[in-house]
Amino acid sequence: MWSLGTATEMGYWAMDHGANLSAEVGSLNSTLRTLCGIWGRTLPFPRMLVGPDEDFFGLGGDSMGAVYLESQIEATFNIALPVSAVIEAPTPREMESLIQECQTLSRDRTHGGPDEVFLRVQGTDEKPPVFLWGGGVGDSLHSMVWLARIVDRTRPFYAANSRAEQDVEDLATWVSVQARMQAKAILAIHPEGPFRLIANCSGGALAWETALHLEARGKRDVRVFLVDPLKDPSNLLGEHEVIRTRATALYTPSAPLQGQATIVVTPFPHEISDGRYYEAQAAGPVTLTILPSSVTTHALQAETMPYIAPLVHAWIRA
Repeated sequence: MWSLGTATEMGYWAMDHGANLSAEVGSLNSTLRTLCGIWGRTLPFPRMLVGPDEDFFGLGGDSMGAVYLESQIEATFNIALPVSAVIEAPTPREMESLIQECQTLSRDRTHGGPDEVFLRVQGTDEKPPVFLWGGGVGDSLHSMVWLARIVDRTRPFYAANSRAEQDVEDLATWVSVQARMQAKAILAIHPEGPFRLIANCSGGALAWETALHLEARGKRDVRVFLVDPLKDPSNLLGEHEVIRTRATALYTPSAPLQGQATIVVTPFPHEISDGRYYEAQAAGPVTLTILPSSVTTHALQAETMPYIAPLVHAWIRA
């Protein structure tokens, strides 16, 4: 237990620290002061003051908070940030530099803004790239980027930027159109194999169908890694609730997948059922792994990452 004297000393330290931090933040430029304020308001336990070099994740922030933090920055500064913005720039000072880049640099197609097919989130061109699909929710895609950082920080990873921007009468048609476009974009980035596609939740449908389009173009060595894939990927349509009610919910692949498929599911009946649905769509080798019954969360979360990351690490190098 703290003695009274120690607690008092801690109180004096906290006041001195707060005064010093207040003076430091007050001396910053307006952009950095604004970012420090956004950082403090977005933390799980909000703080009045956050220093310019304090790490969002080090202060207790998580991937869901990172999605909200990014949205607040985009709204405040009227910019479009890359999907891995908070991972790349976890401190206010680093984010200020990233904002300046977004405001002053034009991005090419493979490093493009939100209207491009794939967004490059890390890595150089020295290794074959890996392509990522989230599950229709921003947090899911941030979790995929988190996985990329754990697995191989030097390998290039590209995140699919799939959005429903107009009426979708039939989900299967929309998935096919998106997959055709994404397969074409993949070939523009990486014309020859190997092709490595990783997807989470609803994104599994798009990754699977994109793999089929690559195979239809005569490409071989196409491998797909799915985490808790859903046979009803309708939440890929995002906020289009009216559209969703008219769209056919069940994803039916256009052909059997010839390449290798690896499917990892959490130990819940509907996740296992959906995983087996995709397993049945494969004509090539397929591995279905069910995580231990002690797992209590779905898909890519802190609890499941220790199980999934080593599998992905080995899968990429196979």
